[in-house]
Amino acid sequence: MSTVGATKSVSIDFDSVLADTMIAWTMEYNRLKHTNITKNEITYWDIGMILPLSAEEISKIFNYVWQHCWQEIPPSEPGQSEIIKRIHRRGYRISILTKRERSTAAYVALIIMIFILMILFFYMTIRPNQIILLIS
Repeated sequence: MSTVGATKSVSIDFDSVLADTMIAWTMEYNRLKHTNITKNEITYWDIGMILPLSAEEISKIFNYVWQHCWQEIPPSEPGQSEIIKRIHRRGYRISILTKRERSTAAYVALIIMIFILMILFFYMTIRPNQIILLIS
């Protein structure tokens, strides 16, 4: 196996890894259902096992959050940009990826671009070919 031109790379998911979408999701759920559930109460990836919602209803709330509440989505962890910086300094190419429904693709792409601009401003370069947006 040839290593000529080989690049070490790491892919980082955006939704709930870099961006804590469940904070905004639970805020929207609480507004719609007049409840007070927290992110910590959702202990399974299958939200329908915790809350009386169909997969379609869950997805509809996510879509609404991405389209209308994206400013309320905080980073998942404090200091995560420093961790990404250290990974990059060790020679890794950073790829940011996510999978969303087609109706939210433009909004999510915008949010990822804002995130990347913040990274560029603070410490490193990410080229556009390192962004992967999977659309279902």
